[in-house]
Amino acid sequence: MLRAVIIAFSFVILTLTPAQSQVVEPVRLELPARIDQPAYYYETLGKNGVLVFYESTEMVEGRRKWFFSLIDTSLREKWLQYVLLTDGLVHLASHTDPSQVVLFFGQSEGKRQSQNTYELLRIDLGTGVIVRFTGQLPDKADLSSMAAVGQDVLLGLNLPGYRADLLRFSMSDGSMQSLPVAGGGQAWMQEIKTREGAGTFLLAIRKFERNRLTEDLFLEIDRTGKELNQWTFKDEDHFLLSVSMLPEEDGLVVCGTFDSDRRRISAREITNLSQAGEAKGYYFLRFQPAEPYNASFWRFENFTNLIRNLPPDMVLRNTRSRNYRYRMTEPDLRITLQFFAGQIIRTGDKYIYSAEAFRPQYRLETRMDYDFYGRLVPYTYSVFEGYQVFAGLAAAFSREGHLEWSTSLELRQLVLPAARSMVSVSADNGTLVMASIQQSVLTSKITDSNGQQLGQPEQARIEPVFAADRILEERYSNLKHWYSNYYLATGYQRINNNKLRTNNPRTVFYLQKLILE
Repeated sequence: MLRAVIIAFSFVILTLTPAQSQVVEPVRLELPARIDQPAYYYETLGKNGVLVFYESTEMVEGRRKWFFSLIDTSLREKWLQYVLLTDGLVHLASHTDPSQVVLFFGQSEGKRQSQNTYELLRIDLGTGVIVRFTGQLPDKADLSSMAAVGQDVLLGLNLPGYRADLLRFSMSDGSMQSLPVAGGGQAWMQEIKTREGAGTFLLAIRKFERNRLTEDLFLEIDRTGKELNQWTFKDEDHFLLSVSMLPEEDGLVVCGTFDSDRRRISAREITNLSQAGEAKGYYFLRFQPAEPYNASFWRFENFTNLIRNLPPDMVLRNTRSRNYRYRMTEPDLRITLQFFAGQIIRTGDKYIYSAEAFRPQYRLETRMDYDFYGRLVPYTYSVFEGYQVFAGLAAAFSREGHLEWSTSLELRQLVLPAARSMVSVSADNGTLVMASIQQSVLTSKITDSNGQQLGQPEQARIEPVFAADRILEERYSNLKHWYSNYYLATGYQRINNNKLRTNNPRTVFYLQKLILE
């Protein structure tokens, strides 16, 4: 059984100017772990703390023990419980609100058995009571998105043949109901959100006909599936690669990346473009009841300070490709980028959409072979090394969709085995904070409401528990906004300390509370 082994408190304050970052490291929690693969999951719960959970090696009557621990804002454990789940399930989706956490566990892609079993957990944050529900999904169904309103959970599924299914699960009586999806036909579920205070769901659905894209549909439904609002986007010159929704009291704002290549409108090409598609820019959509929607599209050439954060070979590749294709004599810096981890937030009178730019990275290897006559023949092939995440890009839009300003946080020499979010973006009173942590070094950048950078990007080293600790290796570092101006840094470290008689070196999963001002 994995348990917390160290809870350390160290108070270190760096006094900086108001335009700089002030870093405070009040609390650090370490849990035993392996460094070669991530084992812990966590969900930040604002001032309710953070929920940490993991799969243990213990089995009881053929079921796997999962441990769940609620940690308060001082990183002290409030309670620890375990739940027996079907062996082989992995955590796929979460929903959090001030009163509860809903966790979905299902079968991972490529390891599905004949029965597509799932487990749903509801954790009451007030009482700590965990309720487990078990069921089965349709054969070969993939969970796209999940959201909950009270005791009702909405599951968005994608099925073979570009069919979508919408399931409403009631945690009050355990019943399951299939809801109609926009008149049937070919569809692809993208995202589900809830409208706070209204108790309704918002859906982003991609519609097809004969495997060809026809429109993007945005629906608002109540808990019974009754349609309250429907908005349709269809544009012959633009189609949406990714979708991030922000529900508002009077409508819906949607942001993301777009492309305009008409060759890529088949269902096979665009059902997984959130990470595979090369975007030409960001878009902004605003929907309001009984009014025409407002749409604006902004190519990356309009974004300030973007070129300098791109790898030089990427700028040259885009320029040379377009110059050759269109026989241009003058350089053309039209840029296409791949993005993931998109999110939209509102601060003051502006809407800020951010995503992280990446590209797959390969290396060439040469080997020697022999032909029929025994002569050496060289051959070359590509080897996938990982994903190079090189920048987080944020853009601020007005209510009318005008691009007010843009900013980016550069990430250097960062290659990941799997694409995951590396940049935390948060806003307070119009001020935007972009931050990332790599190898125990916190990098942060602050932009005011007018798009002006406050000072220079700051860097501060995150210290371990003891002064004599020396970090030998670190993997899977991450930084996440927690609440107010507090952040939670996590990662896996191998630490050496010659002054410790036992547990040296130690390998841990750490959680550390930071503050940025």
